[in-house]
Amino acid sequence: MSSSGGKTGLRERITSSARRAALDDPAHGRESGHEEYLHAARRSLSWLFPGTAGPAT
Repeated sequence: MSSSGGKTGLRERITSSARRAALDDPAHGRESGHEEYLHAARRSLSWLFPGTAGPAT
């Protein structure tokens, strides 16, 4: 694994995993009644998806 390609690939995998979790967490929060998952996902969306308007309220 090259030093630059490996770090870039790792960063992309971490970001992708975090994005999936942020999209899964609201569903889990609603289904389980744990609203902290909803709040955590909302806080992370603008960081994980830069350039978007954010969640609709």
